Amino acid sequence: MRPRATLPTRMLALVLLAGCDERAVTVAVVLEEPSERLCLEAFGAGRRVHRQGWSQEGRAPMSGRLTLVAGDEVDETVRVTVRGFDGGRIVASATGESRFGPAADPPALLLHARRCARRARRTEYPVVRDWLAVSNVAADARLLAIDTDGDGDDEVLVSGAGGGTVVLGEGRLPRNFDAGVPDARATVAFDADGDCALDLAGLSPEGGFVQVRSESNDVRRVGLGARSLAVGDLLGDGRVSVALATPSAVVIVAVDAPTDVYALRADDATHVGVTDLDGDLQADLVISAATGTSAWRASGGTFVAHAATFPEAVAAARGPVSFGDLDADGRVDVVVADARLVRVARSVGAMGYVEASVVTLSRPAIHLRVGDVDGDCQDDVVAVDEGGTLALFRAGAGATLTRVLLSLGLAVDAVFADVDGDGPRELVVLERSGAVRVVGS
Repeated sequence: MRPRATLPTRMLALVLLAGCDERAVTVAVVLEEPSERLCLEAFGAGRRVHRQGWSQEGRAPMSGRLTLVAGDEVDETVRVTVRGFDGGRIVASATGESRFGPAADPPALLLHARRCARRARRTEYPVVRDWLAVSNVAADARLLAIDTDGDGDDEVLVSGAGGGTVVLGEGRLPRNFDAGVPDARATVAFDADGDCALDLAGLSPEGGFVQVRSESNDVRRVGLGARSLAVGDLLGDGRVSVALATPSAVVIVAVDAPTDVYALRADDATHVGVTDLDGDLQADLVISAATGTSAWRASGGTFVAHAATFPEAVAAARGPVSFGDLDADGRVDVVVADARLVRVARSVGAMGYVEASVVTLSRPAIHLRVGDVDGDCQDDVVAVDEGGTLALFRAGAGATLTRVLLSLGLAVDAVFADVDGDGPRELVVLERSGAVRVVGS
């Protein structure tokens, strides 16, 4: 069992306590994934009334209790969202709601922040429903799940629709986003500066960019010619950095100091991903390039290539790459696209991988997504091919993939998002027609 760092117990006034009716809620938080930072946000009467974060060294799971005190404006119910961050990336989350009770014996709201949330599957799985619609969908439009207001319900950013970027849901787009980056395609939501607000990173014709949400919402351009990017604590110094796949190298740039640059030789790199391949709580890299797919292990602020990490067929793949836990064993499995094939490399520990499954698409894949769409905490795989056909594969024993039949139009992109705030994620699909549809259980 890993040691738990205890959060300080505090009395948090949600609003001015003048006229307080002495009612409260005790929130017990258990963050079950190794994290550098825990953030808590509280909502009442339709607005955020408190935000607070705690940091720790060692990336241990965290736990603690806080007491939220009712006030004049927020005195009936409170909604609380907690999220765990590691290298700026969200690794666990939970949301709950409670009514206030007597301060002498307040009701308890227990929030277990996990990587995934389980749900009972309905008989009629999968369920496909219409959600919203957008106009003027570009061929390269992208979807990004981001809880813009921190209330536990994901919004979905559609970059490349409606003449710019559209927000689906109740949240708002960060100010100056479209004006700052023409033809922007937001691809990553993360906390760049430790303020518990989600920032954005993505791609544009000019290269990669990062937008830190602040009073100015300034945009920082990084990685000219970037084709893919990912974020994490990549320099091993506690700062959030961006890894960018460019034609000549994979470039790592510190968000707070763009002049701090570290480059890895990777000819004609097309995709880069950040994950912990070996369970040592350090951010490793997986790079897809003209020479194939390779693993780079973090080592004291540098990266060392591990040529024999992946099986031969996986190492030869040159398409999109993604990660998840497809067999629910707690280790990171790697999914790669190789023209019309999707291959799963299942982790056996200690940087060892075996090929677990190979499935065939109609055409070469352009997007590859991994997430849990059926609420069993065993990640599934989604691929969108060049012709717009979306294929959903459920992961089974040993990370084997089985195709799920869906009735959808031609797709542009897809993303996993918790659009209804119940914990488990749904699959949100953007079709070429502009229809946005939700697949769930």
